[in-house]
Amino acid sequence: MDTLAHHWRLLIGGELREPVLRQRYPVVNPSTGSTLAEAPDGDEHDVDVAYRAAARAAGEWGRFAPRARAALVRDLARILRDNAADLATLAASDHGCPLRTMLLDVEDAAVSLEMFADYAPQLAGTVVPTGDDTVHYTVREPFGVTSVIGPPSRIAAPLVAGNAVILTAGRQAPLTALRIGELFADGLPPGVLNVVTASPDSVAAHRLIRRIAFTGNGRAGRSVQVLAARAAVKTVTLAVSGKNVMVVLDDADLAAAASGAARELCPGTATLLVHESIADELVRLVVHRIRALTVGAAVKSTVDIGPLGAETQADQILAYIAAAQRDGATVACGGGRLPGPGFFVEPTVLTGVGPGMTVFSADIPGPVLSVVTFTADEEAIQLANAVDHGVATSVWTRSLDRAHHFTSAFEAGSVCVNGSTRRVPGVAECVAELLSFTRTKAVTVSVLGDAADPMSRGNHSRGQQAPE
Repeated sequence: MDTLAHHWRLLIGGELREPVLRQRYPVVNPSTGSTLAEAPDGDEHDVDVAYRAAARAAGEWGRFAPRARAALVRDLARILRDNAADLATLAASDHGCPLRTMLLDVEDAAVSLEMFADYAPQLAGTVVPTGDDTVHYTVREPFGVTSVIGPPSRIAAPLVAGNAVILTAGRQAPLTALRIGELFADGLPPGVLNVVTASPDSVAAHRLIRRIAFTGNGRAGRSVQVLAARAAVKTVTLAVSGKNVMVVLDDADLAAAASGAARELCPGTATLLVHESIADELVRLVVHRIRALTVGAAVKSTVDIGPLGAETQADQILAYIAAAQRDGATVACGGGRLPGPGFFVEPTVLTGVGPGMTVFSADIPGPVLSVVTFTADEEAIQLANAVDHGVATSVWTRSLDRAHHFTSAFEAGSVCVNGSTRRVPGVAECVAELLSFTRTKAVTVSVLGDAADPMSRGNHSRGQQAPE
């Protein structure tokens, strides 16, 4: 696809259209630093137009039988797979993540659509025992209009639950979401899926959007939470990005753990907690594997680590590394900027990091591994749970008892034992996620007629008794 020549538009009400103010802005290819495309520059006006289109579609879509919605959502998975190579290449150019990772992401998105379609029968209510004069039951109903701020893979649950969706594409890298809007435009009734490029804040501040699912960094997530609360009573869920935590115990397979640490570093940042008795050897193995990684343009199939999303992120990472060195940390490998074009920083390993340092918990937007040592299991648990932005945690050990102890004690949404946390189902891939896009309505039905009158029931009952 010639992204620069392509005329990118918003998807609203089943139609591809220009933003209300007809403004555009350049999207930069982080691998080259050059302009990748001219994207539609949406704002709160487009959010409102999208809301009205979604509201018109929501009623009928919500009345579809769950199995009918599920069938259409499964068709979307097929569309993704049919266009997987092109979507992955576009996403690599757009986001800067390696092509191999983007191919896996497209397949993960297709699996997510199919998985939530399979969950459709779980959209069931309950019958509550009350007595013989009433029937009490609950039903699950969609919110109506739901906003998804984040990756397109998160549209599956709200669609299957019966909501019309407004997908907000990230301003820095909007092309993948806009392209998916083009591909899905004919696969759903008009208005059921809408794709805009407005800011998360403009979505959160819309007083009529009552359900928001946000994925992104903690600062933006807090802003969405605050603005949503000011606008109206809303249901908001946050999946904030952060650094993953690896805990390597003294009985671990060091070669496997080193490979796991390198995999954690490829997409982003991580904190490596390692028992001090094996720290030197593990760091040596990790550095060896990281130095073997290929850094380069994201669209190349041989690349392990792509560019950062923007020049400002490179500046932030270098500032974090410099601060860590001032605090007493040591750069075991990397630590500098790679020559352009593009926005590249060397994969970096910092040793001698302590819990009092900024890099210990900071959500660093790039490939930086902070190594922290511990001497006892309980200390490792405390350190892992002290990472402010910890999203996923893994423990590496040969002991099943210790593994169970750590998985129980970790305060994280996803936990792995002897494996990478990068490609495992999390809290957003379960039935509870589907149900979170519904509201529960309680219904009580009183039995009419003589049966509703206690005196009538009593007389009737006595009339049926056998004579003495």
